[in-house]
Amino acid sequence: MNTKLLTTQWQQLPEKAVRRLQAEKLRNYLRRVVLPFSAHYQRIFRQHNLSADSFQSLADLSRLPFTSKSDLLNTADHAQRSQEFILVPEERVLARRPSTRGARRSRFLFLSPNTIWTT
Repeated sequence: MNTKLLTTQWQQLPEKAVRRLQAEKLRNYLRRVVLPFSAHYQRIFRQHNLSADSFQSLADLSRLPFTSKSDLLNTADHAQRSQEFILVPEERVLARRPSTRGARRSRFLFLSPNTIWTT
């Protein structure tokens, strides 16, 4: 189904079609943005035997555990834990995408609307 309809004609679509398109956009986002670049979510998905295709509806998000403050805090055993939440584009993955060829590798962690930390 054409997910562009969500941005151009969503108000005219039946609710069932909107939900289906939202789930499709979620799967695409997980597949293209989150899973290739997030160490944290790669581990969570592996532990729970999930893939992007496991999400057929937005209700399936309940299969993911909530992220707690302790998940974000560095520990003595895991000094770089917070870094796992940063999406780190890999050059080899980006090279396969025509829209990002030649893109520089950069990492951003958005902490609040007023603060951006870069690493």
